[in-house]
Amino acid sequence: MRRALVVVLAVTFAIGCKPRKKVTPENLELTQSYKVQTGLAVAHYPKQMLASQVNEYVASLRPVAFGPFDASDELYISTNKTTATNILDEYVRILHQPFETDMKGWTETSRRATSCLGVYPGIEITATFTGEDGKRRRYWSCTFLKAPHGYKVSYVVTEAAAKTDEAVLRKILDATEITPLSP
Repeated sequence: MRRALVVVLAVTFAIGCKPRKKVTPENLELTQSYKVQTGLAVAHYPKQMLASQVNEYVASLRPVAFGPFDASDELYISTNKTTATNILDEYVRILHQPFETDMKGWTETSRRATSCLGVYPGIEITATFTGEDGKRRRYWSCTFLKAPHGYKVSYVVTEAAAKTDEAVLRKILDATEITPLSP
């Protein structure tokens, strides 16, 4: 029994301490796909992440255990078939207003007009907040309208992991494919 425990601990230690190949934007392989439940977007992501549906409108991507990403990295793809407004600034305000009250220490650090996914005119927001675990996090999003639909791609990363993970998370989100709805 004791020998078995030592073997299990040795294997666990070896797996947990195994050097991981660092994923960079240059060597990132987007081999997996996940269609958001609304049918409006497809996420393309690396095998070191898992996709799931948060609710009808939002899909998330999170790192698998023992992968090259920080365990608390989060990516989101939000889609709406119909929006409450067709004014981009108002749509951005509606989507982000809950963060101001729900996220401890939410501070918007920048807001600017940009091209989301390299194609769609939108608004980029960066912010910081403190997570439930007390760690400071960075938030990035790009929100756009493609009548009559609304979209937001975003990620959350801890300050500690931002230097190594932000460029890769951004590249994953930039690979999001906007799909036409089937008639």
